[in-house]
Amino acid sequence: PEGTRMPFGELGEFKKGGFILAIKSGLPIIPLTISYNKSLIRVVVDDTIDSLNYELSTKELLIEKTRDVILSNLNT
Repeated sequence: PEGTRMPFGELGEFKKGGFILAIKSGLPIIPLTISYNKSLIRVVVDDTIDSLNYELSTKELLIEKTRDVILSNLNT
């Protein structure tokens, strides 16, 4: 969702386009976290986040919720 590469262990600002598409289409967001070090890659697929409860005017809340889920996986 950042739309770019980030330095190891950092989570950048999320772009809004994917969230706008999810809200307009009514499709859920699937939070996917990829963390790695020299010897291990860990992929976490979280429960879906329903976008039906959001409107374009509240997309920032959906972005924040998704970011919080991904960030919590990076900190474990």
